[in-house]
Amino acid sequence: MLNINPYDSMNNWKQCCTTELADAQRYYEKWQIDKMLEDIVISGGGVTSGMVEEMIDESISGVTEEINELATIVSGQTEEILNRYTKQETNELLQAYLTKLEANSMFANYSKVENTTLILNNENITI
Repeated sequence: MLNINPYDSMNNWKQCCTTELADAQRYYEKWQIDKMLEDIVISGGGVTSGMVEEMIDESISGVTEEINELATIVSGQTEEILNRYTKQETNELLQAYLTKLEANSMFANYSKVENTTLILNNENITI
């Protein structure tokens, strides 16, 4: 397998050939690009990451208190919801109690008054 080292290849081309492969005036070197970017930031035409962080902090500074208030409200409402019975839980609780009709029916079977006689569980007690 043939290994090609780009640095060796460039040196070989520089030594053997006087013809340029590309117009060097159309390209920038890394240090030139770095300098241009630095100039943009210094002149105020660009934005650094620090500047972006400052802008974000400024924009959310007034919102933080509102977010905390909303968090308190949501927490309270969540607590209220958790302290409520579901329909199924309510129905299960109600099944443990007699309805008014069931209670009246049971009461009617246990006692009734006929004239001056109180009848309890089919036993006559005279007043």
